[in-house]
Amino acid sequence: MKLTFGRARLAFLVLLTTIALAACGSGNQPSSAEEFYKQGQDYYQQGQYAQAIESFKQAITLQSNYPEAYNARGLAYMRQGNFALAMNDFDKTVSLQADFVDAYLNRAMLHIEQKDIQKAMSDYQLAITLKPDYPLAYLNRGSLYFKLGKFPEAIADFNKAIELDPKYANAYYNRGLSYDYWGQPDLAITDYNQAIQLDPNFDLAYLNRGLAYAAKGDPAAAIADWDKAIEINPSLTAAYMDRGIAYANTGQRDLAIADFRKVLEITKDENIRSSATQRLNDLGVTP
Repeated sequence: MKLTFGRARLAFLVLLTTIALAACGSGNQPSSAEEFYKQGQDYYQQGQYAQAIESFKQAITLQSNYPEAYNARGLAYMRQGNFALAMNDFDKTVSLQADFVDAYLNRAMLHIEQKDIQKAMSDYQLAITLKPDYPLAYLNRGSLYFKLGKFPEAIADFNKAIELDPKYANAYYNRGLSYDYWGQPDLAITDYNQAIQLDPNFDLAYLNRGLAYAAKGDPAAAIADWDKAIEINPSLTAAYMDRGIAYANTGQRDLAIADFRKVLEITKDENIRSSATQRLNDLGVTP
């Protein structure tokens, strides 16, 4: 029985606005709103969202009309899954500064999480109206069109992002995904090539170019791309899964088994584990 591949993965960006500040010295306790904000950014980048929230809260206590701090705290709340608090902060950001484009983009992301597509589109349109030369706004709106299956609209937005920034690897990558889903693997591969040229460590570009090669009936090229994706990111579960499928379909049973077992080793996601277990069962192997 021939095994089937999974679907491609989309690059969808959340923005954390930064401001130019001198870093606080090691061991120095922040004392100003700006210093607490910088400290919060550092915590956020390290994935320490609770500490980031506390720092942003201190910044807001010292300077209540600080839109950047509200926006950043909203992102930290969103990372924690506290969507109501995140929405309050994004709303506060734009109430303090109506042309805060990044807050509209971040609020749109939150609307998408809450399945409110109409409001997300409205925020993207506001962002683009306020800043029509902003590639990220087109990238994220195009990503939403992609998720809705509106591939021509998605491609148009990615085209615009690339027009504004010809070195925007994520835009080439997302356009490649759109072509891929639209049944045009050659155009997809061309865009993945460009994304990889711009960012040689773009693991997802290798991952999905591998899927495009597999769709074209070139398992050797596909496996080479998944090898590279794993070299870049040894925890990229999808690359092991897809490579295992290719090995199974080309009669390399032992290598397929090793990849599916690696998936079980590195992920706790029950859906992915179930899929890997089923594929092992299909090969007559007990996980």
